[in-house]
Amino acid sequence: MRIERLIWNEDNVAHIAHHDVTPEEVESVCQGDFEVFKGHSGRIAIVGPGAKGRILFIVVAPKGEGAYLPITARIADRKEKQLYTITKGGGTNGNQKK
Repeated sequence: MRIERLIWNEDNVAHIAHHDVTPEEVESVCQGDFEVFKGHSGRIAIVGPGAKGRILFIVVAPKGEGAYLPITARIADRKEKQLYTITKGGGTNGNQKK
């Protein structure tokens, strides 16, 4: 999946700020080495490392022609981080390198 651009507005910027995430960090995940998981209602879940080194969980809605509307973004929980690590070939237990 290739993300050409993200569509930002006051609402989604404010929403992710409540989770201590910035648009710049979301952009860095979406331009980097992320994994895609099926979301609800046609949305897409993305898990990947951001510019600050944190692994984020991001939900986007496709808007066509490579554009996506960020719905939410937060620091990935333990299970999401583990799923990302396993998907990237890092093992199956909690002893992966950090």
